[in-house]
Amino acid sequence: MSLDPGGPGYSWTVKTVMTWSVNFLAQRLPRSPRLDVELLLAAALRCSRVDLYTGMDKPLDVSERATFRDSLRRRAAGEPVAYILGEREFYGLMFAVDRRVLIPRPETELLIDLVLNELKGSAPDGPLSVLDVGTGSGCIAVVLKSKLPPATYVEAWDICAEALVVAAANATKNRTSVEFRMCDALDPRAWVGESLFDYIVSNPPYVAENDERVDPAVRLFEPSRAVFALGDALKFYRQIARMAGPRLKSRGTLLLEVGLDQAAPVAELLSAEGWRTIRIHKDLEGHERSIQACRY
Repeated sequence: MSLDPGGPGYSWTVKTVMTWSVNFLAQRLPRSPRLDVELLLAAALRCSRVDLYTGMDKPLDVSERATFRDSLRRRAAGEPVAYILGEREFYGLMFAVDRRVLIPRPETELLIDLVLNELKGSAPDGPLSVLDVGTGSGCIAVVLKSKLPPATYVEAWDICAEALVVAAANATKNRTSVEFRMCDALDPRAWVGESLFDYIVSNPPYVAENDERVDPAVRLFEPSRAVFALGDALKFYRQIARMAGPRLKSRGTLLLEVGLDQAAPVAELLSAEGWRTIRIHKDLEGHERSIQACRY
């Protein structure tokens, strides 16, 4: 690809680069070309997106053009913007992300909302404790630790050692203390323990490997272990439904993110395992996205 639409002597300003790049990207990835270009160009220029529009006549130097050209090439090949930038915002905090971890999604913020809304207006009876199963980048665990009372204990599990390295770095980056553990949530031995939690939260792998709705970029770039539940798309929910109850306090709450069309079957298997109060919550797009369950 040549970022030289005007030939020798062309004026490499923010305006001309943006105009050409948006048109170029729209032919390949039509979903959000302007937003993608704004994010990548702002990163290359080390400025905000607002600065782009207040400095349209600013010329790009050779280094800035080279950085942006490389980012635009990667995006045109389908690589997610978050991986190109190396970070993603989640619930007001910034998280480092790369191909070792799943990119945090806006719909996952609903899990945070459910915890905070349940506690709104009521003082906790003693220090709170939270378990995040399948923490990935650590986004859920770190945000909850930052939003809940300082004495809250947060533990986070993941089977992938490389993901835990990213998660621990994100906890440090956001000045939070989380207890990270490497373990397999599908192994019953992982659930053996005496400590009890007020909340068990999980956004587990739940996509069927043959699901044709999956964005090709997810298959190409994001860690398959964090996305796909091979063999049985509900296997993590079956295990959590079976094992989480004994690890919750008597008034504890289980919160799960689910995929499209999974809310009803997950609610059914929770009911079969003795969970009594089961509520399904919709995300901002109207999809049944999260399930809240208690044993009472």
